[in-house]
Amino acid sequence: LQEIPVPQKWIGASTAICFDCGYLPGRKDELANYLKNVRLFLFDWGRSELLTPEAYNEMSAADQADRKSFWGDFQMGVLKLWHEVLRLYYQRYTSPEWKMARIRMFDYDSLSSDDMIGQLDVPLEETNGPKEFPVLVPSADFKEKQLYNKLGFGDAINIQVSVTKRTYPKESKFSCAWRLQVLGVNKIPNMDWIKKVMSLEQKKKSDAYVCVTPQQSTSHRTVESSKVGQLPTDRSRCIMNNNHPQWNETFEFCEVKSSTAMTDVLASCELLSDNSPTEEQLMQWFLPQDVAGKDEEEAFKKFCSFYEVFPNPEISSFRLRSKSTTN
Repeated sequence: LQEIPVPQKWIGASTAICFDCGYLPGRKDELANYLKNVRLFLFDWGRSELLTPEAYNEMSAADQADRKSFWGDFQMGVLKLWHEVLRLYYQRYTSPEWKMARIRMFDYDSLSSDDMIGQLDVPLEETNGPKEFPVLVPSADFKEKQLYNKLGFGDAINIQVSVTKRTYPKESKFSCAWRLQVLGVNKIPNMDWIKKVMSLEQKKKSDAYVCVTPQQSTSHRTVESSKVGQLPTDRSRCIMNNNHPQWNETFEFCEVKSSTAMTDVLASCELLSDNSPTEEQLMQWFLPQDVAGKDEEEAFKKFCSFYEVFPNPEISSFRLRSKSTTN
């Protein structure tokens, strides 16, 4: 995009990155061999134009300003996409060690924020099959570690989880991977209430899903309080209207060899500049995926400012995600 000589007005255009998911490259293959199976497309130009330098120079000052405005928005959107790709890779593939996995259970609400049902910490040790773990109730930073059966709910809420470890060959950049299979929960409380006619209330079953976040320490600091670090978060599907949800989903988190932890990220960051960012700057740019809003905007501004791609990036000109998840 930087090599296109004049501003373009591409309205409704989309960017697609396509690759052959059935192609397994060799571990020692050159980068060029990878790129043979990757395609980048810009499509849906029904309302767009491909402007030449000659046509641009013949335009009025107002039309040229119009093209500059739309072109800035398009470039900013592509830069945001590149930032998100690096953010995902940095969070998921640069940690040399995971100590535990934090599983948070939520009830989905369409008209308000999702309700926290509870959470638990699972040590990353092989369980040799499914194992039950008690779910803690929501409380301030979960320091009290209260169980549901102590609050009059009845039997404790237990979730079944299986943990296995996968090893990699010596030539791999990864040392191992942890696989967590979240099977299901014995029961959860009703989190939704629907008021019926005649002032009667009827319970509605919960719409539950889980978020799994690996941790580099075994402290009980909540994920929400963490604004830096490599914390990928995966989310299960939502099982609607069910107080005994069974997800049966597997989540995998890799541990990278320390000698290659930042190699790919730094190489990608150097595509726009000869300057190499520090690890502290990477942590400021690529926040955990459940961080959104102003913190996410500030991180992207710092990313743009370092490369001076846009002297005064206006993030308000395009829509940022309100919720960041990886599936």
